Amino acid sequence: MKEYRCYFINRRGGIGDMVAFVSADDIAALAEGRAYFARQSDYRGYEIWERARLVHRDTAGKQSVPV
Repeated sequence: MKEYRCYFINRRGGIGDMVAFVSADDIAALAEGRAYFARQSDYRGYEIWERARLVHRDTAGKQSVPV
């Protein structure tokens, strides 16, 4: 099992929040990260990291919400 982090990207392109989790591999981590992101309403994208290695980045997953 590996430790991963899912960072949620805000409208300004910065990190708005983060969740840490453990997963068997990158494929399972991607599925879990997508599920975490689907439950978020305030963020426009997410990144999944395993230590210093970027596993996946999606910054076009949701439309920006007007201010």
